Amino acid sequence: MSRPRSFVLLPLIAFLLVGWNTSSAKSSAGLDRLPVGEAQSTGYPLLAELHGQNASLLALAISPDGALLAASGDKGAIDLWTVADWQPAGSLTGHTAGVNTLAFSPDGARLASGSDDATVRVWDLSTLTELSRFKPTMATNVYRVAFSPSGTELAVGAQLCVVQLVNPGNGILRRTLDQPGCGATSLGWVWAWGIDYFPDGDGLITGDGRGCCGGALFRWAEDRFIEPELLAGYGLPVNDVDVDGSGTRVALSALGEPAVWIRDTVSGDLIHEMIGHVFRVNAVAYSPDGKLVASVSRDGTLVLWDTETGTEASRISPRVGPLTDVAFTPDGRLIAATTEDGRVLVWDLSGG
Repeated sequence: MSRPRSFVLLPLIAFLLVGWNTSSAKSSAGLDRLPVGEAQSTGYPLLAELHGQNASLLALAISPDGALLAASGDKGAIDLWTVADWQPAGSLTGHTAGVNTLAFSPDGARLASGSDDATVRVWDLSTLTELSRFKPTMATNVYRVAFSPSGTELAVGAQLCVVQLVNPGNGILRRTLDQPGCGATSLGWVWAWGIDYFPDGDGLITGDGRGCCGGALFRWAEDRFIEPELLAGYGLPVNDVDVDGSGTRVALSALGEPAVWIRDTVSGDLIHEMIGHVFRVNAVAYSPDGKLVASVSRDGTLVLWDTETGTEASRISPRVGPLTDVAFTPDGRLIAATTEDGRVLVWDLSGG
């Protein structure tokens, strides 16, 4: 999950001029927060409360085989744990600023990370060493990285109105996706990206959040000569997207908004608008079977939504302050969330 943490002057001025959603202005100090080690479980057993090197966590990822959990945050460190016993499995160090986004390769052998230090790094998980490092064009913050299903391509979203498709081994640019309408309304800058490939590898979905003036959701084909299709826009400042396993639906959230939406990935038609959070939604994730969408919010809750009815299925309120990212294990049995105060919380959705 990427965070809008830019220090670029022009977007900041524009943001201040238009103001922000009152849900994002609420201070986290006003939330009921339990001490470290005392997170509550409501409805599902709390299996683990993990702590690494970061004071605040920004991103979370679970490996495709379900063996590893990775979390990153404000200190630039990436901590790893083994899911079988929740023991530390090492750390990846090298970034010099907060790490906003993580993505495992499909084979689970590599982990990509994007940081406010303006670099993307790809790590070898067998040796815990850096395989490659590169800087997206004119980037100062990297908000999103996503591997293609083949693992041969990495999509990178930074502060410009483009998504760059690169070779993850060396950072060589293969293709630039120029988000339509973005540059004309935001002076070329964005504050957040949602990026996800289709499971069959035939293209990807990109959503931009411009902070000052909306955003949009587009579908891109693998064939570079096919024009992108507008799925939703242009007043939608997207901050996260997740395509379901069938590739027919996409869940998304937006900067400053307490809602979650599900849209058709071909027509862009709205299937569900799901409102239940009090403050902004920071991240969304489909369950592996596609029956649930999880959302986490600055209000400190994790909500599970029924994707067929668009209604709330259950809610977890651990009383630890704002939640920043969320992920299911590949079998759908466990769900993990990161917190603004540096915790990883893991629940057993099977009930034990």
